Amino acid sequence: MQLLEEKARAVYPLNLRSPDRIKRFFDKIGVDPAGTQVMTPKFQFKTYVIKNLDNRAAAIIKQDILSIGGEAAISGRVLWFEMGENDVFISGTLKHLKLLAEKMKKQPYKLKEIGIELERQLNLDYSFTHVLDKLIAKSFPLIMGILNLTPDSFYDGGKFNKIDTALKRVEEMIEQGADIIDIGGESTRPGSQRVDAGEELNRVLPVLKEIKKRFKIPVSIDTYKSKVGEECLKEGADIINDISFGTMDKEMFETVAKYDCLYIGMHIKGTPENMQKNPQYEDCVYEIREFLKDRSKEAIEKGIKSENIIVDPGIGFGKNDGHNLEILRNIEAFSSLGYPVLIGASRKSMFGRLLGLETENRLAPSIAVAVYTALQGVHILRVHDVFETKKAIEITSLLSE
Repeated sequence: MQLLEEKARAVYPLNLRSPDRIKRFFDKIGVDPAGTQVMTPKFQFKTYVIKNLDNRAAAIIKQDILSIGGEAAISGRVLWFEMGENDVFISGTLKHLKLLAEKMKKQPYKLKEIGIELERQLNLDYSFTHVLDKLIAKSFPLIMGILNLTPDSFYDGGKFNKIDTALKRVEEMIEQGADIIDIGGESTRPGSQRVDAGEELNRVLPVLKEIKKRFKIPVSIDTYKSKVGEECLKEGADIINDISFGTMDKEMFETVAKYDCLYIGMHIKGTPENMQKNPQYEDCVYEIREFLKDRSKEAIEKGIKSENIIVDPGIGFGKNDGHNLEILRNIEAFSSLGYPVLIGASRKSMFGRLLGLETENRLAPSIAVAVYTALQGVHILRVHDVFETKKAIEITSLLSE
């Protein structure tokens, strides 16, 4: 009888980031399907922060999550029974956190509502297939190619502000793999000056009309003006991309609701003229998330369908480099609101300050940000360099399988 050759034993870490990846590895070793279903939540590890929690509630959470095998980091003031509020960090497997949410719903000090919100986030479906269906796309992240029709945009101002060069650029971006074309008729770079709606429409409408005639690709209009938005929607635009999330034009929400289009609402602190003059936050991720949550709620109250909303934390719009990095590290904080997330960091000035690079040399860090945020589940990447970004995302998707 021939003996089986003994193989060397080994122990090493393995990346089981997604449920699909967990299932594939379990199938490989022959785990029973019922066992896979039970164990998958036990292999998905998550960390949450609960902001401004009553210290008495923090003590309860610490006790409850420890009892089920998770962990909580709380202030020493809680242990000394001091009154007040603090942030609490909780971590555990998906199973731990679902059990904790159930326990929280039975507790005092507003823990019930926090438990309900935690449960909502844990059960959130990040596929957002309604958006993919509306854009005739298969999967995220989508690549939004930038078409600036302005003479003064920071990177490509003046290159494509004629109809023939604009259309040639659109054709090129489509061939390179763009899923959306984003047309801008007014520069919103730091310190830029505003133009009136008439001038913006003069720049945008002729190009939009020709794009819709010649190409089958969703078109986004980068504007905060309801008049510009409405005229472009009449001509077949599919998306309004508003840097102010309706704060610069009170008619914008009604316009978007009227045409039932997709709407990208961005966070900005200040205006393009003054937004980079020493912006301050106590907790930028929390404050930006609250803004996006509140504006989304108002948009829905004004008639915009929740499934039409996409949120953008606004890299470089009223943020310093530290704020920008913190936003990019925490994409899931924004997608946990229940809306797809757009990130526009392509060739931004922060790369110049952080790495000493001129605009024309900022491709590499732009690609790094695209890949890093894609791994966190970002849904749309607004970029200048379509081909390079698309290929970087394709290989990232293969590595993530």
